[in-house]
Amino acid sequence: MVDVLHLIDTYRIGGPGKTIINSAKFIDPAGYRVHVGAFTRTQPGFDEFASAVRAAGIPFLDLPERRRIEPGHVGLIRRYVREHGIRIVHPHGYRTDVLAYLATRGLPVAVVTTHHGWIRNNSRQEFMARMALQVCRLLDGVEVVSRRLLDELPGTVVRDGRAEVVHNAIVLGDYAPAGVGPEVRRDLGLPADAEVLGVVGRLSVEKGCLDMIAAFDILAASRPRVHLAFAGEGPQLAELKGRAAQSPAGDRIHFVGYQASVRRFYEAIDVLVSPSHTEGISNAILEGMVVGCPIVATRVGGTPELVEDGSSALLVESQRPTDLAAAIARVLAEPGLAPALVDGAKRRVEGEFAFPARMRKEEAFYQRTLTRRGLSGAAGR
Repeated sequence: MVDVLHLIDTYRIGGPGKTIINSAKFIDPAGYRVHVGAFTRTQPGFDEFASAVRAAGIPFLDLPERRRIEPGHVGLIRRYVREHGIRIVHPHGYRTDVLAYLATRGLPVAVVTTHHGWIRNNSRQEFMARMALQVCRLLDGVEVVSRRLLDELPGTVVRDGRAEVVHNAIVLGDYAPAGVGPEVRRDLGLPADAEVLGVVGRLSVEKGCLDMIAAFDILAASRPRVHLAFAGEGPQLAELKGRAAQSPAGDRIHFVGYQASVRRFYEAIDVLVSPSHTEGISNAILEGMVVGCPIVATRVGGTPELVEDGSSALLVESQRPTDLAAAIARVLAEPGLAPALVDGAKRRVEGEFAFPARMRKEEAFYQRTLTRRGLSGAAGR
């Protein structure tokens, strides 16, 4: 038995968090056991992810956080690794990469990180991205969630065989439509007969939300029933609300906040739009593909690896609101286009992005990493 400890810097159940919880469910139980470590605080709203991990029955390492840097976390992780016979520590993000590296020095443990993509909206984020890329030189293995991200890794990591693409995936049964669209529209204050465009994710510059409002303004001028709903929270919320207030159709722009059950939101919209400037792999697009939303997205990051333009989504270049508006208008206006895109997306996600297949790839990468470290076949405890 190989014990794996995932470490993640999150309080919410976002895309990486869902991936970790589902990894515990779908990893081969005959060969692996998954543990999870995450930061927690005592304030309300800072324990969503930790509570979900515990509810799933996954062994949990609590890393109490009072300030951003907690030197004691290194000791907590090291003690947990030794007491539970962890053989693979799998951090997700720069801070947990550093903690994992420091906590495992001198131990018979492999450290494998996952890079989900880097946000570079300001000088601090650019610095953090560069540091993350340098730290991965020190680790035993690096997973990236799209082929595009391989190009950003240090060449030595790729040439040494320490890097591999393991796409995000989805548990198909978790997103089976439940027929709650009309109910959700009523709860969110969306008209029953509206053409609702939905954007799901963090409200931040790299997600292209201002471009989405600009595209909406173009559409709203000729489509009186079109509405736009943002599901998410983030640092750009105030700016977006200010921009929406300036829109001629601002009363048709809705900020519905973080949705704990995002599947219900997908059923309330007519088109899922991903206007991002950059992406690793979009979990929102994967989820929309399963639920049955026609998708319009920008051709960035790993998105073209998820969907094919014209058959499972419509893709446009990023930061072009006019093109985004034109593609959305096609989906709303052309007979048969939306059902064709939905059918193509469902076939693609069922064939290539179901979670069990993802886990077989990750298990194989774990084994190659252990062999490279001379730890192949090491027992968990």
